[in-house]
Amino acid sequence: MFSLSILAPLALVLTTGTDAAPAPCATTLIEQAEFAHSLNEFRAHAGLAPVRPNADIARSAARHSNDMAARNLLTHDGQHGGDFVFRLKNEGYQPLAAAENVAWNQRSVDHVMRDWQASPSHQRALLKSNVADYGLARACAANGEPYWTLVLAQR
Repeated sequence: MFSLSILAPLALVLTTGTDAAPAPCATTLIEQAEFAHSLNEFRAHAGLAPVRPNADIARSAARHSNDMAARNLLTHDGQHGGDFVFRLKNEGYQPLAAAENVAWNQRSVDHVMRDWQASPSHQRALLKSNVADYGLARACAANGEPYWTLVLAQR
């Protein structure tokens, strides 16, 4: 079906976290593999190349999900200002192209992916043709509600 080896770059991010508050509901390696399969299958149906997980992007996404969960706020803007391109650059990833999807309160990878596929603006990000890398993260607010961040980019 799919290989967990494609997710090796994310293992460090998922096990060590970030300098933001810990994410009690961070995505598991199995969920990351399910998402990679679902995202790349969706892209393939549109005639697009697959994207691969990237640890720098995953850290950026995790920091943003943690920030949204800490503030109980669905937003593309970080607490200290800056958008997803700013956050990518802070992780050492210099994007030539990038897109970001955020979501709130979906309880599974399948649910968040279905919602993004059903939304025209989110679907455009999923099907961005000039990206090769991505990072997905989930963090939960104190009340247990999950906040999701997906960033797709190309150096």
